[in-house]
Amino acid sequence: MRVIAVDDIGGAVVNEGGLDTAALSDHVSRAHTVAGFAGGDPIDADSIWGVPCDLFVPAALGGVITEEVAEKLAAPVIVEAANGPTTRAAEPVLDRRGIVVVPDILANAGGVTASYFEWAQSRQGYPWNDEVLAERLRTRMETAFTDVWNRAEQLGCSLRRAAFALALERVAEAIDARGLFP
Repeated sequence: MRVIAVDDIGGAVVNEGGLDTAALSDHVSRAHTVAGFAGGDPIDADSIWGVPCDLFVPAALGGVITEEVAEKLAAPVIVEAANGPTTRAAEPVLDRRGIVVVPDILANAGGVTASYFEWAQSRQGYPWNDEVLAERLRTRMETAFTDVWNRAEQLGCSLRRAAFALALERVAEAIDARGLFP
């Protein structure tokens, strides 16, 4: 994967040939911002939405993809690494434009799932090797994505709505099986 643009509160940089992410990380460690990074050209932070790319990853703040931003986005896919980066008003715009949004509840689940696996290992008193952990995490995340994708196709809705529908169905099934207060 090639990272072509990054922004933060201090500025934004772009390099269509790809940013050297290790050098950018070193720069941010020193400067505390991407602004001034020699390996990219500075751009106005608002212009980042229009940078042509295959995948856009809002990874810091909630509420940044507004209705106005949704109209500007040049990426066909958004992966929500931040919590709640897409506003409710932006959702119909993204849907109308055919932009696929992998919702935060799914995109962020890997870290939560890995934390659960750490807890399970601690409770068992039996550590898993790295390969077992990676395989279990990959399998769990692929299954979760496939379940959400399939539900979106069945319901004819966005991945976000499908993830909520699936979550509510699973909670209802658990209540049916165990009762409201186990």
